Amino acid sequence: MMKQYNRYFQVLAVWGFMAFPMLAEAAMGDVTSNVRRVLVDDENFGYCMVRLYDSPEGIDCGNTGWVTASCSGDFNPSNIGWRKFETAQIAYATNAPVRVFLDDARKHNDRCFITRIILTEQ
Repeated sequence: MMKQYNRYFQVLAVWGFMAFPMLAEAAMGDVTSNVRRVLVDDENFGYCMVRLYDSPEGIDCGNTGWVTASCSGDFNPSNIGWRKFETAQIAYATNAPVRVFLDDARKHNDRCFITRIILTEQ
């Protein structure tokens, strides 16, 4: 019985050491920028994307400025994704800057996920 528990803890410890580097690679970041474009797609990019003028530094979101709100519901409830996208549309229409918080561990088609978007003052 004791050998079984020892084996269990060994497997658990090995899994923990293997998972730790994956957790360390994920990064979160934020950027304040105006919205350059908005995009809706019925198959890709989590169904909706936002292109910012500025890209966040220190995280792997590519250099295109495109980020996703995950309107598909993969990374947050679908209605929350659409609300984030609507906030970006308001910013686009009014030329107001937004502060966007991003997670590079969760991506659609290599585009970082928006965890929070704040419409800021000009």
